[in-house]
Amino acid sequence: MLPRDYIDRVYAGVLGKTIGVRHGSNDEGWSYEKIRETYGEITDYLFSFTNFAADDDTNGTFLLPLALRDYGLDIDKLSDHVADTLLNYAPDHHGFFWWGPYGVSTERTAYDNLRSVDRQLYLIYNQIQHQSEPEDGRLREASVRSLFAKAISDLFFQKMHDSLGFTLNFKRSCDILSRYILSRQNPITRRPAQSLMDIFQRINRIAMADIDFEAPLTLEAPFRGKEPFLNILADHLMLQMNADYDWNLFFRMLFTLEPGSNLEDFSNLLYMVRDRFCDEEIYDPLREFWTEEQIENFKQWLLVPLAHQLVADGTIQIVYEETFDTIVSRLRVVVADTAAGL
Repeated sequence: MLPRDYIDRVYAGVLGKTIGVRHGSNDEGWSYEKIRETYGEITDYLFSFTNFAADDDTNGTFLLPLALRDYGLDIDKLSDHVADTLLNYAPDHHGFFWWGPYGVSTERTAYDNLRSVDRQLYLIYNQIQHQSEPEDGRLREASVRSLFAKAISDLFFQKMHDSLGFTLNFKRSCDILSRYILSRQNPITRRPAQSLMDIFQRINRIAMADIDFEAPLTLEAPFRGKEPFLNILADHLMLQMNADYDWNLFFRMLFTLEPGSNLEDFSNLLYMVRDRFCDEEIYDPLREFWTEEQIENFKQWLLVPLAHQLVADGTIQIVYEETFDTIVSRLRVVVADTAAGL
């Protein structure tokens, strides 16, 4: 039960805070002793303002409770509700807060991060909503992949600029990551709401991350797979991760976007590459002649020289979609020729 004088106490606290903000605007950071020595006993306002500038300490006091008024008290979602309240009520880059430089003003930094995420999600949400017919499924997935890639690119562009003071072109890496991440989730055409939530979580992960682009990338432990293909490719990529710009940026973005440990994310990528070349449909022509064990041995026989060829090529182009398509086409030819000779 609240005390009988609860409202009076709240009013007194807010009034005292407001007086303190008004007094402290010109001597913020001064010690108690310096204020006492300079002004002595204070009985009136020390400074006269024709127009008193916006102040985050005062406005925040009245802004944040609006989250409780609008959404109620839900501890698990309170941070989300406060973020929504900030976007709903704070004017865009004028008044209300001190809109200092990004990365210096806490409120400006939080607002810009949230606004960027909100804008990207709005575009993706509209794309999903406006292409709801089944026949639009492929178009929808392609559109969402493109928007997701742009969201990754825009957010990492800002992060790189903040960290290094300059940016480079990494659009192609964003395209690869968008396709890779969405291909591992529920199909957008079947579960659009869940897909949107997954995308939101990843975009938010970028916005909230403190990314140091000069810090070396590490795995929690060396990768060791059960197949030579995986280990050959892994050894190469672990060396290139901090030696090649394209690979370094690609893995830095991958480790930020994906929820697992660096080792888990690295492993998942390797298995995705392997699975593209081990799709059962590629080897269907052999099933008329061979057992599953023989077909598996044949796959491994093909994959080892393929891994060495990928390592010899070395560049990030080995994970481009057109590279996958070219290799799969060649595998189909090899399989067809092999089946024809049996």
